[in-house]
Amino acid sequence: MEPKTLRRFLLFFYLILILVPVLVVAAFVIPMFTSAPEKPPGLSKEEEFVAEFALNQTRQFIGGSLEPTMVMRMRVIDIHKKPGKTNIYLPDSNAPDGIREYTFQKAYTVKVKLYTFFGLSWSTIKLKLGEGEHGEISRI
Repeated sequence: MEPKTLRRFLLFFYLILILVPVLVVAAFVIPMFTSAPEKPPGLSKEEEFVAEFALNQTRQFIGGSLEPTMVMRMRVIDIHKKPGKTNIYLPDSNAPDGIREYTFQKAYTVKVKLYTFFGLSWSTIKLKLGEGEHGEISRI
């Protein structure tokens, strides 16, 4: 092998050796700093509970597949109130069984946006709470 060709090969090899780890680290680190918080600021206490429930349900909805390995962040992007009644259950370490029930006099539609590597949008999940006994969850 000629020295010029060998130098080009080594340069290419070292470039790949350096860039791959940098890209892998960036794929996980960039979403941490560029993504907004999971719940938007300025929510009422009731809406915070509904947003937390929506995030928990979204984690369960995508949980039975390989999709959680691709989802780096989740964010509630919309909470819409409508007439109806909503019952939700959230983990609570102070409650006797570890779960607390909340009842609200409004029904809710919540949209949760999923983000993947580098903060790219992956999917949107829509939850309808209070419409039926258990509500409805679907991918938009």
